[in-house]
Amino acid sequence: MNEMILWYQFNDEAQVGKDSSGNNMHATALGERKPVVSEVCGRNAAVFKGGKNGVSYFELPKNLLEGVGDENGLTISTWVCADKAVNVWERIFDFGKGQGGPYIFLTRFMRGVCFKNTDIFADARMAAPVNEWMHIAMTITGTKGGSLSSAGPRLYINGELAADGFISQTSSGRYKQLREWLATLDDLSNYDCNYIGRSQFAPDADFCGALSDFRMYKGALLEEEIIDLMCTALTNEQILALAKDKFLPTPAKIINGDINLPATLMDGRVKVTWKSDRPDNLSATGKVTAAGEAIAVTITATLECTNGDSDTVTKTFHSSILPNELAPYELTIHGDKKVLDISPTL
Repeated sequence: MNEMILWYQFNDEAQVGKDSSGNNMHATALGERKPVVSEVCGRNAAVFKGGKNGVSYFELPKNLLEGVGDENGLTISTWVCADKAVNVWERIFDFGKGQGGPYIFLTRFMRGVCFKNTDIFADARMAAPVNEWMHIAMTITGTKGGSLSSAGPRLYINGELAADGFISQTSSGRYKQLREWLATLDDLSNYDCNYIGRSQFAPDADFCGALSDFRMYKGALLEEEIIDLMCTALTNEQILALAKDKFLPTPAKIINGDINLPATLMDGRVKVTWKSDRPDNLSATGKVTAAGEAIAVTITATLECTNGDSDTVTKTFHSSILPNELAPYELTIHGDKKVLDISPTL
């Protein structure tokens, strides 16, 4: 894991912006309706009331990005539970030097921006769900003096890459703009207005919702490191639910060859056992033995955590296995009846 800059657990009502990293990067709760610590959907969190700019936010230290630059990059991660949106530009965080820039920010609609004269961005183009916890991480990979073939911002949602803003050296103009933004990190005076829940722009409303487990690291974490970070705040049951809903692949509706049935998910944290109701035609490892006619098959995945005792969860899928002699044909499934309409491909 890369060097931690700060860690706001948001679990101390008396010291709302307490930094638990040991680096004394304490945040100050400000505004007419200052953020408060409360339990939200089962988690301790900082609750932001939202409203006009400057009503409910945290101000972070001016030396926040000291030691961050082109050589190491940056990671910012947190759990988000949004309330009803007031403005699409509500900020999860915004670090910079006023609206003229430079700055770096992330909105509740999952648009992450690095700005110096132009936007370098990773945009997932989705809204944070209301009253539901979601883990987000924004990473920025530096160019290491222009030696990396590609670099830039990325957004991960619930451990999965959701928006890739990497810029290749072949895009020479954009790559140059990225390097120019990264150079702004060398001067701390460029980042002396650092907020959680507030925008640099006065017309933008403050964030409305809750944040938990807000962390920053020097360096761009890898996907498996982000998954590990996310899982530190989850119970086994929550890990299984996330694996089932977000990470478990869905077998194809029509199968005409061996398929991939992964034995583990989430970087080995979840074990998956597969079973089909037609084992002679589809094995537990995904090997297919076609029959003389198209057949329906039910595939069941059973998930369990590998890090200790936990209940198991299952998920069932329905597919059809195509007979070998029908491979050159186009087929259509009619609704849930799995009736194959066969016509030769001409």
